[in-house]
Amino acid sequence: MPEPAPGKAPACNAAAPLVPDSLCIWEGIDLEKYPSFPGGDAALLQFWSRHFEVPRDCAPFSGSRIVLSFVVETNGDLSQVEVLKLPHPCLEPAVRAVLAQMPCWVPGEWEGQVKRTRMHWPLRIRWE
Repeated sequence: MPEPAPGKAPACNAAAPLVPDSLCIWEGIDLEKYPSFPGGDAALLQFWSRHFEVPRDCAPFSGSRIVLSFVVETNGDLSQVEVLKLPHPCLEPAVRAVLAQMPCWVPGEWEGQVKRTRMHWPLRIRWE
């Protein structure tokens, strides 16, 4: 497998093709097993805190909430990433940089079959 570009995670499960019937995007609430970050929520927050850096030209703002939307594909890749809410637009490149470095997620399942799933993820950042 070729090395990924700097700052980009390797492709997820390159040997695992996308499931052919996966044109449908499921909402997480409809599934038996929700998509998850490897290691769970604690590992996701740890990954985020290790990789997210507030740009120096971004001063603290009154808001601290970020809301993301993305699809976890059947092979674990993230696609259709949208930044729905930010305290300030200057944070968007830093947010997208973290998402580009994320490892593959574990896809959601329904009746034993993996499904493309849209996730909405709110998080708060602390200004230090």
